[in-house]
Amino acid sequence: MDIYREKHQFKDMYELALYAVRVDPLSEWEIYVIEALTSLGRFAESERYYEDAVNLYIKEYGGRSNEHVRDFIKRLGENLFHEHETIDQIQEKLADTDDSGGNGYYCSLPVFQ
Repeated sequence: MDIYREKHQFKDMYELALYAVRVDPLSEWEIYVIEALTSLGRFAESERYYEDAVNLYIKEYGGRSNEHVRDFIKRLGENLFHEHETIDQIQEKLADTDDSGGNGYYCSLPVFQ
C-alpha cells in the first residue's frame, strides 16, 4: 500500500484493498479502502463505507466497549476526510431563501436536542 500511496495510485490502492476485504473480511483492510476513497475525492462514498465498516465490527465483536473495536474505529476515522467548502458555498447553504414568512431556522425541541 505504501507504494501506491507514494505514487498516488489511489485507484489501484482502492481496488486491491477492496479485493482484500472481500477475501479476508474483518482484517482491517477497510482502513485502506477509506484512505483510497478520500484520496480520490469520493467523500460521500468513504463516509458510507466508514459507517458500514464500523457497524460490521461492532456487530462482530460485541459493541463499542470492546477495546479492539474502539481502536479500529479510531484508526479508521483517522483516514476519513471531508470535502472542504469555500466560504461562499457555506454562506449559500446558510442563506434563508424561503419566502414563506420566516421560520428558516425553526426546528422542534427533540430535533434540536
